[in-house]
Amino acid sequence: MLQKTTISEETGLTPVQEQTAILLASGESISSVAEKMQLNRSTIYQWQEVLTFQCFFNQQKQDIREEMRNELFSLGKMAVNILRDCMKSNDSRLRLKASLAVIEKIENASIGDYNARKILKEKASSAPFDWGLDEAVLNEEKYKSLLKEYRLK
Repeated sequence: MLQKTTISEETGLTPVQEQTAILLASGESISSVAEKMQLNRSTIYQWQEVLTFQCFFNQQKQDIREEMRNELFSLGKMAVNILRDCMKSNDSRLRLKASLAVIEKIENASIGDYNARKILKEKASSAPFDWGLDEAVLNEEKYKSLLKEYRLK
């Protein structure tokens, strides 16, 4: 008797495909994953060509990256204290390296948009390609509603 394979409506993948993507995104080799999941390596290579598998795999990598970012932030205070100690060192080369590292981080820090009205105006506008236009079209009602929602005048 054949068993019907369950496909997730959210991902378009079977549980085996999802678990395979999770293992691959966590850094395991195709050979290792194939062995663990009792799959042929060629099956995994075929799945990697499928859009839904690629998207799920990319989401897993994004989740892992976010998790690692959170872990790094938790180490931030300790790192700053160590950097502060380096900058107080009697070794001028160590002080210079630490100072340059701080300057580089400040220069390369990305700063998000700080104009809420501009962001809301973009949200209330249709993209030019949606209507075959050269410019975006502002939906005034939607813009006013968003301003009100965010308590802006």
